[in-house]
Amino acid sequence: MPKIMTFQTDGSYEEKYGTLNMKGHWSFGRDSSKFAVSLTEFNGQKISDMPLDKVVPHDSILKLTRDTLIYGSLATFGPGNKLGQGYGHDDWYFVRVK
Repeated sequence: MPKIMTFQTDGSYEEKYGTLNMKGHWSFGRDSSKFAVSLTEFNGQKISDMPLDKVVPHDSILKLTRDTLIYGSLATFGPGNKLGQGYGHDDWYFVRVK
């Protein structure tokens, strides 16, 4: 199942993944090595909008060209109990479809 991410130059963002549709805003970190996304809409429903300037860029850009985006994303899974939380890392690879 393809994941389609659209980054507009005005800072708007759209993501489609199967039947999921998300909208929001995006920006680079200070040194442009990371980026952040703040979602404002999920499947047509407005959701809590955190101002983009309050979102900490955490997805590390591994490669960014006109036709390719590869980024790494860290995540924490599970409850913070005696067994601890699980940590994961995903690398996402996207190419431009013309």
